[in-house]
Amino acid sequence: MALHAIDNVRHAMQALSIEQNAETSYNTVSRTENVTTELQGMDSVLDSLRECIGWPVKYRKEGAILGVSWAQGVLVHGPSGVGKSASIQHVAREYDASIHTVTPATLIGQYMGESERNLRQVFEKAEEQACHSQKPQIILIEEADSLFPQRKAGSSQQDARLVAQMLTLMDGSVAKSRRSSDSGHLVVIAVTTHPNSIDGALRRPGRLDREIMIGIPDEDARCKILAELIRRMNIVQGFDVRRIGQRCHGYTGADLKSLCTTAIIYSLKQKGSSKEVTEDDFEAAMHDVGASVARSVTDTFSPASWDDVGGLDHVKELLQQYCVWPITRSDDFVRLGIKFPKGVLLHGPPGCAKTTLARAAVTSSGVTFIPLVGTKLYSMYVGDGEAELRRAFTRARLSSPSILFIDEIDTLVGSRGHDDDHSVNVSTRLLTTFLTEIDGIDDSSGVLIVGTTNRPFAIDSALLRPGRFDIHIYVPPPDYQGRLQTLEVHTKNVPLASDVSLCDIAEKTELYTGAELQAVCREATIIALRNNMQSASCVSQQDFLNALECVTPSHTAYELQEYAQWPQNM
Repeated sequence: MALHAIDNVRHAMQALSIEQNAETSYNTVSRTENVTTELQGMDSVLDSLRECIGWPVKYRKEGAILGVSWAQGVLVHGPSGVGKSASIQHVAREYDASIHTVTPATLIGQYMGESERNLRQVFEKAEEQACHSQKPQIILIEEADSLFPQRKAGSSQQDARLVAQMLTLMDGSVAKSRRSSDSGHLVVIAVTTHPNSIDGALRRPGRLDREIMIGIPDEDARCKILAELIRRMNIVQGFDVRRIGQRCHGYTGADLKSLCTTAIIYSLKQKGSSKEVTEDDFEAAMHDVGASVARSVTDTFSPASWDDVGGLDHVKELLQQYCVWPITRSDDFVRLGIKFPKGVLLHGPPGCAKTTLARAAVTSSGVTFIPLVGTKLYSMYVGDGEAELRRAFTRARLSSPSILFIDEIDTLVGSRGHDDDHSVNVSTRLLTTFLTEIDGIDDSSGVLIVGTTNRPFAIDSALLRPGRFDIHIYVPPPDYQGRLQTLEVHTKNVPLASDVSLCDIAEKTELYTGAELQAVCREATIIALRNNMQSASCVSQQDFLNALECVTPSHTAYELQEYAQWPQNM
């Protein structure tokens, strides 16, 4: 047995030597050829595809000597827009391979058995060309998850028949390729964005032998793609590609291409065709073109600044330390051995700007923002909520650095109950899934979970331990200085009479939250309009005093003390 293992190692070393030194008459495009723009930074992916597409023909003799079993099927998966099909086509051009494309539109027929016949015809044509040609033959199956979904109870007969036909054809093509040693190589490449939706029988060895995952481009890859794209644009001198690339967290190659197009449009709108595209044009374009991987779960994100929230300087400082610094000063964290926090919980009475503070932290850090709405996770079908929760975490990982924001987190992962009520069981399953996902986040993955709640007592204690929601930040109602700043924010566009004293109003609004102070300002303007419908031009001090009689604080000092003492009083 030991001698056999040594022989295997020797053969592997010989194979490596052959791969580096062997000369072949097979004419391929040089690897130094310029790679397609969207494929910049994907060298490892292209090398893996070359091994599956080109090597079985290029190193046919060497592989026969070493007894290599070349991959007959490849599953290429990843988010939309990362270049799955483009990378396959690029490698196919290198080796002059023929591509036989299968899509749902070309395969599915309206009559029973027509889809299976169409699939057989594609395989027959590819196998025939492989027998009469020395070139690789590729059967490229787009949207494989929709063509060959998992067979389970309730699946349509057409899906089951098509999967069974695909299994038969793949087993037959493998047998033919093993019998024929002189023909061209036939490889089946399935492309999908949802690999787990494909029938499991297709993913076993001997069918889709190899799986290649194409992820979101990292910072260096994004900068390479941008540098290639802006070469064709009229760019201003001194354009900082690195800075724009750092800002485009979670962008795919297709997203970056769309970003450049949008930036050109902004430049044309503002300056006309004779001007150059600037970094400001790209900054403006980013508001319209976001990361597509987060687009399906992201509501319209309204940027916010720290100045939108009056006071609460201590809370802002903590959020900058735990939400912004891990992104903007990551090198310092690594140098000092500081562990990145996994979760930050903002708790406090309603109306204290917890959500606005979270949006300000996202805007300040420039990361991808993925809000998770708890109501969307409750479904009439068992398991749908847990699957959607897992997808949200997957998108957060793919588009890292990112912030997964959960407003009113107590409604999603509240304390586990002991009743048999259906809603309690659903909440328990969601909580279990959430705990599993947050434990699976690596400390350096760049994913931060930010939750807000005004019912911290209702959150399950398992979620609050270190390693999950590490940081608990209490967001109290603003103090006097904070109330004054909040009043200034909400009266910025309100014409005030000369007798208005915001300092006096701030003194009279102790225990008021930021939302209640906003309501006071709004009510004062309504009162001013009501008193003088025809010629109201400003809001007076008396209008504010009358508004204070209509809008009163909703929390007592005792209730606020209870909030402030959590979790010590759990």
